[in-house]
Amino acid sequence: GGRARADCGAVVGLDHVNLRVPSYLGGQLFFSEGLGLAPDPGVSFRGRGGPGVAWYNVGRQQFHILAPVTAEARPDHVDVVRGRFHLAAGGSLAALEARLEAVRGSGVFKGTPFDFRSVPGCNGSGGAAASPLSGKLSWLGSPRGDARGAPPAGAPSGTEVQCMEVDCPWGNHFVVWPKGRGPPTLEGGAGAGGGWAPFPPGLGISCIELECGEGRAEAIASFYRDYLGARTAATGGSAEIWVGPGTRLLFRETESALAEGFLGSQWHLALMTADFSATYDRFRGSDLIYNDHPFKDKCYCLEEALGNSQFRFQYLVASEEISMEEATEGDRRVAGSILHQLQHEVRNLSHPCWGRFLFNRAEMDGEPML
Repeated sequence: GGRARADCGAVVGLDHVNLRVPSYLGGQLFFSEGLGLAPDPGVSFRGRGGPGVAWYNVGRQQFHILAPVTAEARPDHVDVVRGRFHLAAGGSLAALEARLEAVRGSGVFKGTPFDFRSVPGCNGSGGAAASPLSGKLSWLGSPRGDARGAPPAGAPSGTEVQCMEVDCPWGNHFVVWPKGRGPPTLEGGAGAGGGWAPFPPGLGISCIELECGEGRAEAIASFYRDYLGARTAATGGSAEIWVGPGTRLLFRETESALAEGFLGSQWHLALMTADFSATYDRFRGSDLIYNDHPFKDKCYCLEEALGNSQFRFQYLVASEEISMEEATEGDRRVAGSILHQLQHEVRNLSHPCWGRFLFNRAEMDGEPML
């Protein structure tokens, strides 16, 4: 309701999204020159994790992009997320379109999925039928074309907000909104957006929209509430998890979603929590701490987690015994059973990246960005 609209629970921020791409220069061309995100000037490549890692600022958040730096090197795989990243960006959508057109004209991404389209009538009822992606996704449906039909109760209708859909060269999907705007919430947030969710920070990642298996959305919301203390909502086969002011994870049920992970993808996201030690204890008590990763921040006790200012997990599990609606007895989920796989960093507020100033471009090619 209205009273809780400004609340975000113990999860107070989404710090970054980490993706692997096959080309360092290709990542720079897409994220910096195309989308217009600012490369972070405040950290050297040693601080970022090596010469093949680039950090791109978007408001208070970042995309961490990992890539090989030599022609001989090849990544194990490219991270392809079954979902969409919703960004609130500065500047006009016309300027964004001009940058993307220039990227397309370079020919670097010829033969890849790279594409973009303006959506002039993007509304809560999926009115942007002229867009191939929106036509498949309906309200905020699945990139695989498994749309659930009508929007959830409370979703706005008839409110038009122009946005730009962008397909990256490696198969990920982005939706770029004007500054301060984002997709509608499950709770039907109104306010200044006229039914569309206002995005208080102005610029940033307003929503990460993901697929999940059928019958799992409500249990996923319970997981984030019980293990991380996040503010959540679930309705109509969707789960919404608030991960900072104006920023959400949105899980959408679809028949084609893999119940346990996305094959060929090792992407992750980083969350900031104000309740670090108790959160660690809950994950440790359920044997969910994840240390089988290539990074240095492995931890086997709370003291090590505090020394790193973070820990990792990758499995979303049922926090209580549940039975999937209209499912067979074999689909019953007991407490601790795996609902979904998605790697997370969980950071405390002593982490050196928390509250660090992030430079965002004031303009690009004479077009104001803020």
